[in-house]
Amino acid sequence: MNMKIINFFIIIMITATLPTLAVADWPMLGHDPQHTGYSNSEGPDTNNELWSIYIGTDDSSSPAVYNSKIYIGSVGMFDYYFYCLDADNGKVIWEYTCQGRPYSPAVNNDKVYFGTVFGFLYCLDANDGEEIWVNYIGENYDSWWRNHPTIYDNKLYICSQYGDVHCYDADTGEDIWIYSIDGSIYSCPAVHDGKLYVGSYDDNMYCLDAYNGDKIWNYNTESWIVSSPAIWDGKVYFGVKDGNVYCLDTDSGEKNWNFTTQNNVVSSPAINDGKLYVGSYDDNMYCLDAYNGDKIWNYTTGGYVSSSPALTDNNVYFGSFDNNMYCLNADSGEKIWSYSTFSAIDLSPAIYDDKVYIGDNVGYLYCFGDNQAPKTPIIDGPRVGKIRERCQYNITIEDPTYDFLYIWIDWGDKADNEWLGPYEVLANEPSKISVNHTWTKQGSYTLKVKVVDNKGLESEWEIIEVSMPKNRATNKSLLHFLDNFLIIYQLIKRFLKL
Repeated sequence: MNMKIINFFIIIMITATLPTLAVADWPMLGHDPQHTGYSNSEGPDTNNELWSIYIGTDDSSSPAVYNSKIYIGSVGMFDYYFYCLDADNGKVIWEYTCQGRPYSPAVNNDKVYFGTVFGFLYCLDANDGEEIWVNYIGENYDSWWRNHPTIYDNKLYICSQYGDVHCYDADTGEDIWIYSIDGSIYSCPAVHDGKLYVGSYDDNMYCLDAYNGDKIWNYNTESWIVSSPAIWDGKVYFGVKDGNVYCLDTDSGEKNWNFTTQNNVVSSPAINDGKLYVGSYDDNMYCLDAYNGDKIWNYTTGGYVSSSPALTDNNVYFGSFDNNMYCLNADSGEKIWSYSTFSAIDLSPAIYDDKVYIGDNVGYLYCFGDNQAPKTPIIDGPRVGKIRERCQYNITIEDPTYDFLYIWIDWGDKADNEWLGPYEVLANEPSKISVNHTWTKQGSYTLKVKVVDNKGLESEWEIIEVSMPKNRATNKSLLHFLDNFLIIYQLIKRFLKL
């Protein structure tokens, strides 16, 4: 057999065995186990806020978005909560009261996982919030520490402030292995090709065997590592608190290059198409050549950038301590839009279904998306009526994005055509509006209805035909008159014959 054909089938077989994510899902911090921060979904090109809600995240949890649901932790007035929200409109689907402030979650096989500041690791049913299992990994109170989990090959990896790297069976919560490091761990592990990478406060980046926890190599940077690593094309990328960004070989741990910013780098890098994006406490978002570390561009904000960027093919999304959410052109670094929030942002955004989700540091969760036209309305009511009698119609209106809607009705009789509204609707939640009309003349009428949102986008027309025949009451009167006329006519004939 031709070797090209054999190689083709080998590639197909290997590809079929690789784990895949749904196109739009953002199931964990950094999007995937490699922490590339890249989504093949589109992102919004305008700062159009579709909705926002206050959930009290208290600077602890970046969202995961999976199967049209948002998963995020919250700090309430007296308790700690973990929420599942509708990704279209932010409405609560379920909530779970947990022990301690919850951190960023990961979702896998209809299960959602998250750790808390009191050291608990939870596994809940992603659909209804029912508890599946709970582990205890030790309390952690340091403000830098975040025990965000990573899922790879149905294993859950998470670190403790006290230097332990844990590997659990994702289904049962059973311990598979633990590796201890002589320094606190504030970095979220990245996993790829059977290897785990994690930074430590002992100044080292570690590479461990993801299946048994054996150390493969470590690299000393001479400064603390808070940034979570990203893996791409046989290289591991991460920031260090001395202001450097490093690129190491994933197999050997040898340094390929480093780039120096003017302040701490605690932002976790994101990477796509040979470009690395990372923020710095020198107020900049940087774009570097992933192969050699050369600076391609930088964009200066008005505050620290510790938020880890989220990428699409065209755009870069991130938050800043200047209370703004930013969208930049991925190639040039030019600002496409920004949006002022209630507070600083050091949490990381998630991209899902052409929308961007991000929380600020006082507990608001925002959803941004390009506006979409309302759906064509539905008219429910009589197609045949009576003149001079009121007809009632129910008009169902719906909008893919959160908007105020107006209804334009053309009754077809050149009278009483009108705008109705505004009506406040939630994204993808139909609303019914009842309207009445009376036609005064016999005939057929074309009833037309369309919907317009407060940004000027219009739906298609919905058109029905309505018939107004003569009223039966009028026909009966005519028959009664004719009957009387015939009776009188017969009487007159009889009288004339006399």
